[in-house]
Amino acid sequence: MGYDINNVGNITTTINSLKRSSASKVLSILFKDEFKNTLEKISQDETYIEYLKTNINDLLLLITDKTVSHVVAQILQMFTKYNKGLGDWIIGKLLDIN
Repeated sequence: MGYDINNVGNITTTINSLKRSSASKVLSILFKDEFKNTLEKISQDETYIEYLKTNINDLLLLITDKTVSHVVAQILQMFTKYNKGLGDWIIGKLLDIN
């Protein structure tokens, strides 16, 4: 009786994939033109900026994940579009010159 722990890795991978897919769908809705003002405010908000800076390496790793890469690219583009200073910082991280 019990659960075969050999399948735990597969279940974890599946759950993580579903979470990424769901987050990707929600974020893709947010990036529609009707939310432009919201995106502009987010890109100027210190809480989001600090979160982005703290988690930039994780976001950059997700660029290679085909299921969410387009959304990650949109997030980075939104921050660079509405916050030029942060945009320069992101470009530096992408180029790994800092």
